Amino acid sequence: MSGKKRPRSEKRIEARTARKLVKLKQQLARLERGGSPELPIIVPTPAVIGSKAASHPCPLCGGALRGQEQRAEVLGERRLRAINSVCQTCGAPNTLWFQIVPVLEN
Repeated sequence: MSGKKRPRSEKRIEARTARKLVKLKQQLARLERGGSPELPIIVPTPAVIGSKAASHPCPLCGGALRGQEQRAEVLGERRLRAINSVCQTCGAPNTLWFQIVPVLEN
């Protein structure tokens, strides 16, 4: 018996590998700034949230994100903004987290 796999088996292995890669990329994105409520992107004013979110690439494919919903959340003492978006290339959902910390002048 030869060591060559059937085409169907190869496709299943490739699909399984692709799913694992997506899962690892999602875990890595949650560890980056903005990927979770524990590590939000710090902004001085709500006015810059839209432009910051638009400049953030999709963590899975690098495509452009299209914001769909913005919401305010309070977690403990912190007030956060979450932007739910969808990748225009691969269609993957994504949430970016922001914390507004005003710059205090002396």
